[in-house]
Amino acid sequence: MILLEFIETLCPHRRAFTAILNEVETRYRNRVNIVAVVNPPDLPANISAFIRHLVDYPILLAADRVA
Repeated sequence: MILLEFIETLCPHRRAFTAILNEVETRYRNRVNIVAVVNPPDLPANISAFIRHLVDYPILLAADRVA
């Protein structure tokens, strides 16, 4: 199963939901693949910090259009 998550890194609920998805990714690694899609106008610095400190799963950047 693939779970697509469409995010904005500054969303106030993002940190709590990311922790839940990290747990799902760890627990069901062989059955669930999580991929987050970051939509513009999120700033590159925010995305970098988000990836380095919070996320255990792949991030895609919708660079030229909203996904």
